This record gives sequence, C-alpha cells and structure tokens, in this order.
Amino acid sequence: MEIFAIFGATVGALIVISGLSERKRTKQIREWAADHGWTVEKRPPPSGWAARLPGGYGHGVSLLLSGTVDGRPVAVADYAYSARDSDGEETAYNYVVTAVRFDRRYPPIAVVSRGAFSRLGRRMFGDNAAATGHVDFDRRFRVVTQDPELSRALLGPALIAAHLADRIPEWSLADHDLLAWEPGRIKDGDHIETRVTALLRVADLLGR
Repeated sequence: MEIFAIFGATVGALIVISGLSERKRTKQIREWAADHGWTVEKRPPPSGWAARLPGGYGHGVSLLLSGTVDGRPVAVADYAYSARDSDGEETAYNYVVTAVRFDRRYPPIAVVSRGAFSRLGRRMFGDNAAATGHVDFDRRFRVVTQDPELSRALLGPALIAAHLADRIPEWSLADHDLLAWEPGRIKDGDHIETRVTALLRVADLLGR
C-alpha cells in the first residue's frame, strides 16, 4: 500500500508541475503576442487548412496566434490529433503549424522530403511529371501536384537552392494558404519568429 501511495503522490506532483509549466508557456506566448500586436485564440473555430495537416482533424487547433509580418497575414498554431494503431493503442500527435495567407488562390502543390520508399520508387520508375529536372533537388525532394506546369512555374532556381541549403521547411500550398508544420508545440516568441521567417522566405521565393 505504501508503494501505491508513493506512486500516486508522484503522479499527482507531475500533473501539478505539468500544469504550472503549461500556464507559464501560455503566459509567455500571450505576452509576446501582445508586444507584437498579434491576436491569440484558444480553441478557435475549425480552419479550412486543418484538413491538409496530418490527421486532418478540423478541431485540432488548440491555440492560434495571428498577425501581420512584412505586409503578409501570418499565423502560428498548436495542433494535435489522436490515432489508434492496429493493437488499439491510442497515440497523440502534436504539431506546430505555420501559415502565410495570399491574396490569390493556388492549385494544390507541396514539396516533401523523400522517404526510403519514395527514393526506391524513383530509382525503379524514374521521376514523375512534376520533377524539376534539378538532379540534387529531385533526389532529395518530391513535388506533389496534379499540375506539372505549376511546379515549373513556382519552383525556380532560388527556391530550389534554398531547399538544398536547408534554409526553408517542407511546405504545402493550396487555395490561399501556404503551410508548414513540425512535430512539437509552440515554445516561445523566438520559436514563433523562427518559424514565420522561414515560411515567409518560401513565400518570397515562389516563382524565383
């Protein structure tokens, strides 16, 4: 019984510590947003771009920060979804999502890093119609689109060079929204600025 009591007390202490840490994180994020003229929403209404995220869970955004940087509307969000594996075990997945909104609409296109199966498929069957023709880029990245002409129009030498230098993230563009995401949760203001700067670089280099 004493062992169970100690275990229960330990779990309780960890929950309290976790709650305090979360409140501190949220407070720091809100203070940063206030200092930079951004808005903060907890549990905002479902966003149209959530369907493009891993899991595609429309209600998965728990914290949304919105602002304007260099004249462009931008947003950073905490996003999460849960999935069950074949054994019925449920796992939660957390992502930091960054978005840049455009005035014009775009057909869907994305640039993703190649995994092992994608690299094998390329060796066996060659490049798809959306390949850029740049050997190093096409070896490392895959362009996902049903419009090869759009790929050639948007993925110019400057954007390809930035990808090869690892200066920009993988990205997805559709309708009015350019998105990028990474595992984890929003840490602080520096984290927000780093993510936004990287995705704005993608926005500025499209077509160049």
